[in-house]
Amino acid sequence: MIRGFFAAQKLRSSFLVVLVIFLFPLWSSKLSAQTIIQQELRPGSSHSLLLLQPTAKPKQAVILFAGGHGMVGFEKDGSISRMSGNFLVRSRKLFVNSGFLVGIYSMPEDADDWDFRLSNTHAEDVGKLVREIKLRYQVDVWLIGHSRGSISIANAGLKLEGTQKPTGLVFAASVVDTGNRGQPKVTDLEVGEINIPSLVIHHRDDNCYVTLYDDAQYFFNKLKNSPQKKFATMEGGEAGWEEHACKSKSHHGFLGIEKETVNRISDWIRSAR
Repeated sequence: MIRGFFAAQKLRSSFLVVLVIFLFPLWSSKLSAQTIIQQELRPGSSHSLLLLQPTAKPKQAVILFAGGHGMVGFEKDGSISRMSGNFLVRSRKLFVNSGFLVGIYSMPEDADDWDFRLSNTHAEDVGKLVREIKLRYQVDVWLIGHSRGSISIANAGLKLEGTQKPTGLVFAASVVDTGNRGQPKVTDLEVGEINIPSLVIHHRDDNCYVTLYDDAQYFFNKLKNSPQKKFATMEGGEAGWEEHACKSKSHHGFLGIEKETVNRISDWIRSAR
């Protein structure tokens, strides 16, 4: 296991060297490799990416954004110490098995403000990783967000340009309504201006009050400028405990149908143009 540390400004050249020497994949290997990248962004703040490489050279990469606070914990061996139950995090190997280069994103320390996911700063942070993954691995880069992670990917897809812009977006169980708490939702952004392929995937029986199925359809209809978009409905699986309707171990997190959901996402990404 290799852990790369690189700074956003002063160590820009060092970051490129780390990618070339430590992250350049050995596609002939029979075993997939794992690497933890930690990038210093601002004084006292960094974000991390757990990168999982498939056994064959991929054409696409997916970067996974968990919901909640989004601060996934990685151990040196690549195991997950925090947020391991999140739908995208626990499904990471399913994405690898589908042939994708997979990155699990962990939010920076200064993301404790709920509004951070809506910020230009957050979009710029994500753009740095998108660009480097594109250039170093010569792959298309898709962003997949679950629950509040959908806000992060919409923000990046809307605001980034050039080599930092993701190829497309996948919104899973997106936060569309937040009641009276005043917390951000994906539709706080000008999502109608998103101009890249977008998949909205939602469980018909998602009973989380901020991610209801009807609200997801409303959100999908606002994606007017996406050149290719699709609404995918998932059914079945396990409801989990009623009081955990907004947790990942429920229909909100596609419990019991993880493989079917990942396959649906993977097939759409491979077919999108």
